[in-house]
Amino acid sequence: MDGANFEEWFLTIIIPWVRRREGPKLMIGDNLSSHLSQHVMTKCEKINIRFVLLPPNSTAKCQSLDVSFFGPMRREWRKVMEQHKMRRPSCTSLHKA
Repeated sequence: MDGANFEEWFLTIIIPWVRRREGPKLMIGDNLSSHLSQHVMTKCEKINIRFVLLPPNSTAKCQSLDVSFFGPMRREWRKVMEQHKMRRPSCTSLHKA
């Protein structure tokens, strides 16, 4: 997710959800650079959201599925795609079904 997508998600999903609830809110980010948006941080302050970033390199402890499942799956998928490119060098893109 890039910064523009994160901001769009925040403005269209999070803001309406937050406005329907009372009291302070907490939003936790994983230190991905796209989460470091001054616009989002300013909005958080205005509508009583505390935005906390997890420490760098804490994914293994906080997002164990990223490490134990999605990481190995991505590595295997990358191998499959590399083999596909080697067998079909003229193929430059794949179309989603």
